Amino acid sequence: MSAHTTLRLMSVLALAATLVHSPLAAQDLSGHKVSAAAPAHLQTDNLPTPLGIDDPTPQFAWQLTDTRPAALQTAYQIQVATTRALLTSKPDAWDSGRITSSQSLGVVYKGSALKPSTRYYWRVLAWDQDNKPYPASEISWWETGLLNPAPWRS
Repeated sequence: MSAHTTLRLMSVLALAATLVHSPLAAQDLSGHKVSAAAPAHLQTDNLPTPLGIDDPTPQFAWQLTDTRPAALQTAYQIQVATTRALLTSKPDAWDSGRITSSQSLGVVYKGSALKPSTRYYWRVLAWDQDNKPYPASEISWWETGLLNPAPWRS
């Protein structure tokens, strides 16, 4: 392989690596583009948008998409509501408030008691190592199941 061909191949590989790790390439699980540094890949009980969750205290997870060297989440805030509108104005199920922590896996729901067969919307706000907020995550959701099988009748 000639030096010119090797250099060209290396350039193409470098460009491909840049695009793969580029903020422009960040997408949520639905394929929608998200802000480069916003928390992404939100999951409830290890699923992206689960139906029929019977866990009264589901666990949340997300990934930080900040590609800066040494990027670090230093705090987060989880908001949960029964409608999208309430989520962005006044979450009616839970607002964790700002929690100083790098945790982004296994964060337990600590809001009001969940209602059976209800869709809940949630998002994450996060702060970086310079105490600057990232853009809010995309809104995700989950639906509860019966939560207590006693009310169910055939």
